[in-house]
Amino acid sequence: MDNRILDLFMKENDAWEDMISRQKNELPTLDTMITNIMADKKVREDKVSVFAHLRKEMVEQEKNMEKLEVELGKQQKYLHEQRSRKGSDPHSINT
Repeated sequence: MDNRILDLFMKENDAWEDMISRQKNELPTLDTMITNIMADKKVREDKVSVFAHLRKEMVEQEKNMEKLEVELGKQQKYLHEQRSRKGSDPHSINT
């Protein structure tokens, strides 16, 4: 059976997982930067609210990344299962 199409989907998912992982690793650094800026006494009050909103959105983004990682994992598992099917047409798989 020709599994090239499945291999391409699995490689693409791997690339997405890698990108999400790298971006998640950057979030603590960004959070530290925001904390340091907010701790600076020279920051105007209107700027503090902007940074607080940014921090809130970063937390939300991290939650969404975690959900996406779970969904990508499910899809990878499904694709691996489909790849191991014998004698089936790989183009008929619902990816």
